[in-house]
Amino acid sequence: MKKVFLLIIAFFCVASLANAQLRGVGRSSLPIGASSGLDLNYADPKEYEIAEITTSGSKFYDGNSMITISGLRIGDKIKVPGDAITSALRKLMDQGI
Repeated sequence: MKKVFLLIIAFFCVASLANAQLRGVGRSSLPIGASSGLDLNYADPKEYEIAEITTSGSKFYDGNSMITISGLRIGDKIKVPGDAITSALRKLMDQGI
């Protein structure tokens, strides 16, 4: 009887931890399946000009150095979706950021 009771408690503990795996929880205020209004069409990427670059959330890295490492500059024209964003993220990840 004690084994069954412990098994039930363990199940509920694991089930409560599984909530961290839900898509969209804690990352966005949009419900799952909702559109952000940004239309990403890989067949027809749109070109944008970078007007401003900001960083937030880092306690240990200087925002300006992170922007420099990314290789993105104000005034650059990038395509979304495109390689410029991917390249910038790769450069940051290569630095361990």
